[in-house]
Amino acid sequence: MTIDAHCHIFNGTDIPVMDFVGKVLVGEASPLGPAAMAVGALLQGLAWSLAPSGNVELQTLRELSPQLAACTTEQAKIEVISQLRRNAYAAGTASLKTAAATSPLYLPFIVEKQSKLLVPDMQTRLQVEALEIIDKLPATIPDLDKDAPEPLDMLSGDRSVMGVIKFILQNFQYRYVNIQQYLRTFNVPGVRTVDLLMPSMVDYSWWISKGKTTGTTLETQVKVMEQLSIMTGGRMHGFVPFCPLREVAFGKGESATSSFALVQGALDEHGFIGVKLYPPMGFAALGNQHIQDAEPDFWKRCWLPEWVQNTPDLGRLLDGALRRLYGYCEEHGVPVMAHTGLSNGPSMAFKNLAGSRYWACVLKEFPRLRINFGHFGDTSIVKDQRAGFSLAEAFAKEMNPSGPGEFAYADAGFFTEVISDQPELKADLQKLYDLTAQKGSASLANRFLYGTDWEMSLTASSIGSYLSDFMKLFKELEELPSLRDETATTLSNKFFGDNAVRYAGLSRGGKTRLRLQTFYDKHGVKPPAWLLKVDDRFG
Repeated sequence: MTIDAHCHIFNGTDIPVMDFVGKVLVGEASPLGPAAMAVGALLQGLAWSLAPSGNVELQTLRELSPQLAACTTEQAKIEVISQLRRNAYAAGTASLKTAAATSPLYLPFIVEKQSKLLVPDMQTRLQVEALEIIDKLPATIPDLDKDAPEPLDMLSGDRSVMGVIKFILQNFQYRYVNIQQYLRTFNVPGVRTVDLLMPSMVDYSWWISKGKTTGTTLETQVKVMEQLSIMTGGRMHGFVPFCPLREVAFGKGESATSSFALVQGALDEHGFIGVKLYPPMGFAALGNQHIQDAEPDFWKRCWLPEWVQNTPDLGRLLDGALRRLYGYCEEHGVPVMAHTGLSNGPSMAFKNLAGSRYWACVLKEFPRLRINFGHFGDTSIVKDQRAGFSLAEAFAKEMNPSGPGEFAYADAGFFTEVISDQPELKADLQKLYDLTAQKGSASLANRFLYGTDWEMSLTASSIGSYLSDFMKLFKELEELPSLRDETATTLSNKFFGDNAVRYAGLSRGGKTRLRLQTFYDKHGVKPPAWLLKVDDRFG
């Protein structure tokens, strides 16, 4: 059984792309590295309107369902999906080429045809590299059923730049096609295939776009995700975003939509598993009032709405919205997944709000909350001068056999070091497993979850080996003397699936399982493979 507890199935109409690029991806300490800085002007200039909106996708899914039902062979189904993929790829490459040809930043390179060998600084060299790669992009894309490599994999050039361009092109795709592409990328046929994806939506609008509506509204995104859950036969169920600032805005009459109402509807009616939180956008998990008491001007930032900057009790209001969410999730057994990496925020001060000390406050008040510390504190526990390991260790301390942290977990989302630095990652994971070995049910062996952070991880080179590399890593870990006592199930089985079942409450009688069963009954969905495996393994 394999469950991806941390991934994303979205496109360029689901997020405030311009503001996310300008304030987060291409900002200080960009999570995508120098390549994102270099391609930033291209990202800003893209015609994201060419990406299928949620309404277009819903219409397409309505048309697709009878087409797929009428297909007599698997190959025929693949052809229907591949046509959508080809169309979206064509729109994405056309937009990239147009943006490259018209960007003032790139114009000198085009006019003078400078060689990257003559360019002195790294960022400019990467910009020239991006131009060359875009110029060489093939006009067509392989069908989903073919073993042919992806278009960018056939080109020579800087792999980090290719990763960012691949991420851009994926954001022009239909979300249903993105699921098929995910499965094509990560499954290891005949060995281990992904039974359940738990993709998370995000809600950045009030933190970086002053409340502007995205190309596809959150309400429509929820409906699209519901249809994807149905069309995949329960192989995908999402995490709906909760934004405490949107909830505060709703209470003050600044927003027409309630984040809490969105959460309740998605969980009760639309087949969602849990809730996603994104603290580094600008809020702590709890303790916001203390932050504002200590620093009254903390939220007086030029990118935030004026009413936010002029709300003297904003911290108290944020904490109130979050407490309401945690109380609801604890009572109803709803799993929460939070971005805990000190990254993807509009400022370093906001990024630091993702830290473990704030989650310790949450678990003290809500000891039975089901929480997954996404990224385990950092996507790079090996690098960052060992700071990443310290962050992971701090989150591991919040996992306890009973009481606060009884249902606290962490995932391996964007742990691309499994590809680039596997020996070092193995050593660090062994150390974390050993440090927690005496905690029984709260040992890391019972709390660590598999996650890819796809589509974000598309920016990494050779991401297709992510699953197989983790399989190799855990086979080696299981052979270590200190970890040979894992006899109930293997360490691999726990990491790849069993721990996620316990975290999300997916076993028979679990509150999440009961909600999903009601959803299946309502829409005539047969029991998916993951459900049958869970019942076989857990009884």
